[in-house]
Amino acid sequence: MAVTLLALLALGFTFDYAMGVRWWTNPGGRIVMTTLASIVLITVLVAVRVWFGDFYLHELVRLVVFLTALFALAGGWVLHRAIRRGKHRERAKP
Repeated sequence: MAVTLLALLALGFTFDYAMGVRWWTNPGGRIVMTTLASIVLITVLVAVRVWFGDFYLHELVRLVVFLTALFALAGGWVLHRAIRRGKHRERAKP
């Protein structure tokens, strides 16, 4: 039950964020959006499995969801590091 509520809350917040914020216009917004989408994918998958058990092609769906989350979060981390690196270089300039 708790995972279902978490999935619904994550889904609702992600839609609200996607509709109410211009997240695509800046790197920070894109990082937040990819993180939220990853959380939604994982929690919805877990909630579906809790309610319905294993389903046809469950292993393949799980692999796709986790790989998508992995690449989304890794990409966000790379973007975050690139932004921070640029800010440190700007501060170091005389």
